[in-house]
Amino acid sequence: MMWLVRVPTLLILTMNSEKLVLIADDQVQVRSALNLLLAQQDGLQLAGEAADTTSLLLAVVSKKPDVILLDWELPGLPVVQLLRLLRYERPQMK
Repeated sequence: MMWLVRVPTLLILTMNSEKLVLIADDQVQVRSALNLLLAQQDGLQLAGEAADTTSLLLAVVSKKPDVILLDWELPGLPVVQLLRLLRYERPQMK
């Protein structure tokens, strides 16, 4: 779980302006923990949360995040197909 703590810190070091971050994980505890970490970081704003691939894709279209913190085992579409759809919808997103 250590990488969860480091992800927002690494993002902060590479940014010049505020970035919208979308959290995608099926576990409420993980989403809550990441939300707390993001709230403590300057330059990061929570764009929303998603618990499955359908809600993730809807949030990407409506919120237009700059970054997604993605659970590789998110319920719904296979991750390869999901990544292709995300890349198509928001090619500049990381």
